[in-house]
Amino acid sequence: MSTLKDISKIANVNVSTVSKALRGSSDINQQTILRIQKIAEQLNYKRTAYNTPVSGDTLPLIGIICPEVNSMYYADILNSLQLRLFEAGFQSIVMISNFDRTRETFCIDSLMRLRVNGIVFFTENDVDADDLKNISYGNGMSFVVVSGGNNNDFCDNICIDELQSVSIAVTHLINLKHTNIAYIGDSLSFKRRGYYIQTMESYSIPINNDYIIESDIRFEQCGYNGMIRLLQLKEPPTAIFAAYDNIAIGAMRAIYENGFSIPGDFSVIGIDNLRTSSFLNKALTSVTEPTADLGELTGELIINRIRKNPAVQHIKLIPTLNTRETTAVLDIR
Repeated sequence: MSTLKDISKIANVNVSTVSKALRGSSDINQQTILRIQKIAEQLNYKRTAYNTPVSGDTLPLIGIICPEVNSMYYADILNSLQLRLFEAGFQSIVMISNFDRTRETFCIDSLMRLRVNGIVFFTENDVDADDLKNISYGNGMSFVVVSGGNNNDFCDNICIDELQSVSIAVTHLINLKHTNIAYIGDSLSFKRRGYYIQTMESYSIPINNDYIIESDIRFEQCGYNGMIRLLQLKEPPTAIFAAYDNIAIGAMRAIYENGFSIPGDFSVIGIDNLRTSSFLNKALTSVTEPTADLGELTGELIINRIRKNPAVQHIKLIPTLNTRETTAVLDIR
């Protein structure tokens, strides 16, 4: 059975481009759409039809385990995922894990008792693949795992390339001649902190531990508090890499309140490319992670897993840079 990944290899484009082309998205030019649709036809790929239940009159039910819904990152993913499921005639139920391993186990057990047809499992934690495999095989349960570090041989795995996101952001600052680059993040963003360190080391730039600010506080307040700490250093950094845009926005507020300018005194970059980021007084330079595509493709995977049972797929989506007004070449005087 052909998959989106099979089409993407032949067309020499990423999987999200294939998905957009097959649904006729205006983001893709008509020539590319026609070429991809022709390849799909040659491979006999069939996009799941609208509102066609698996059997009988009961709509199939998908359980979704998600860490949270109060960030735009997960809100965008859930929105596109549920739209895709609805389009295909599926119902869904969302359970919130709050990033907690124990809650994740509770959510899986609860969804099993509800006799869902499949589970989409978003997690930032390492997954016990053997445990999930036993649950899957023992109960005839289809899983799609949405996580960056949990490839396995029994279920589909999809993620955004987080290392690439961080590398794009930090490399952008380095290309602008910055070497005193600080990181501000919350405790849940520890993977991005690790990737920041990895990228800096790949350029042989020494790590200044004073420039690594991590807090249990999240969102804008995390960025504001972190930037205040950096401004108090004897030698503050010249550039700020924020783990995500909300943190960058908080850092920008602290910079302005203390009489400094952006990007004159500090360059600032984030990840996620929130809708508001391009409408700030200084439009924020940010890395776009294709969250809508992630949700759409996750829905496609679980639908196909239940209806067609194709070969297991491991899909990694690629981020892109949006250069705006908050980053500039370091002015060395």
